[in-house]
Amino acid sequence: MANRFLSVFKVFRKKKKEDPGAAPAQQHEELEQFQPPQDGAALDQTQEQEPSRGRFRKSLKVPAKVKNIHQSLVSHISVDARLQIDLVRLAEEHPADVVLTLLRCAPTCDRAAAVLWRAIGSSGPAVEKVLPTLLCVMEDWPLTRMCTSDGDNKDIFALAATLVIWVIVQVPECHEALILYSSRLFVALLFHVVFTTQQMPPEEVDNFWRACREEHHLPSKPNRFAVQVMKALLGRLRCDNVVEAMEHMGGWDTLLCADSQHYAVGLLARSSSA
Repeated sequence: MANRFLSVFKVFRKKKKEDPGAAPAQQHEELEQFQPPQDGAALDQTQEQEPSRGRFRKSLKVPAKVKNIHQSLVSHISVDARLQIDLVRLAEEHPADVVLTLLRCAPTCDRAAAVLWRAIGSSGPAVEKVLPTLLCVMEDWPLTRMCTSDGDNKDIFALAATLVIWVIVQVPECHEALILYSSRLFVALLFHVVFTTQQMPPEEVDNFWRACREEHHLPSKPNRFAVQVMKALLGRLRCDNVVEAMEHMGGWDTLLCADSQHYAVGLLARSSSA
């Protein structure tokens, strides 16, 4: 497992240098099937005629529906199970729209958003569909700009997606999907550790992380949080021996220091192969 993580990390670092726009381009391909409506933009639903059958079918504006679901949970103390079911269905059918819209509605993953992300995490098919988009956002540090089907392309913080991964990892039902994307997730988290350790984040990123800390009582530094998520991911993958070995050798603290990160990665590799 360690060799796979390290080899993917090298490829990922090279790809980031050569083609920083690769992830958004891939995401745009996934969104090509969704076109913003030309009229009636204020409506959640429109009707389009099918000339071949002489019938009408309803076409749902997915981002508007996701916003409504989130707002419903924000406005009410009780959780509507039907809304969660609707969101899971939408996540399976339109994962990119659901992920990007939720990240924009609730970038710090408020209580309502956390409920919805856990609902997605409890559905194997849904979480498997949304993970690629979350990873695209994580890999485009520190901000990404991907367009949803309603034309929204506002910036999204990479750390917002990392925060969602932390929420999802705590859901037992997500195990199989995490195994499928384990290497890429691990590399993305390692990438966050390295970048937030070696580079001072822009002021807007710093302000965003301050809001996240207040919402969830997180570590003061984003790199410490990324390590926390790495440990949670390893635990979900049943690699507790790796976590314990790194703890015993002081590897996690070493990973947080720019001057010793190379050594720490070596420790992590040896712990994983033991």
